[in-house]
Amino acid sequence: MGIPARHIAKLVSLIESGAITGKIAKNVADEMLLAPGLDPEEIVRDNSAYQPLSDSKEIGAVVDAVLIENPDSIAALQSGKTRAFDFLVGQVMKRTQGKASPSVVNRLLKERLKRD
Repeated sequence: MGIPARHIAKLVSLIESGAITGKIAKNVADEMLLAPGLDPEEIVRDNSAYQPLSDSKEIGAVVDAVLIENPDSIAALQSGKTRAFDFLVGQVMKRTQGKASPSVVNRLLKERLKRD
């Protein structure tokens, strides 16, 4: 017996709505493969490791640390190298183990970079 189509649709919906990140979705999908009858919403709700991080204050602290540690990337970004922004986003996501809301990370990075 495979994973029911409605469960796959729910997993995609969780990603699209921003309720979970892609990294969390991969872990949820792995669990769905082990237990095909489990609903992805229940898996996320019942496992604290799958709770996305969306607290701006908490993510902001990580963003600040990443910016302090990567002055070369900030300089590169200011000189027009837009890939440096992606690198900074990646560093924040790495530190939060992929749990940070990408939209919050992007917003906070843009806000902080405008101030500098």
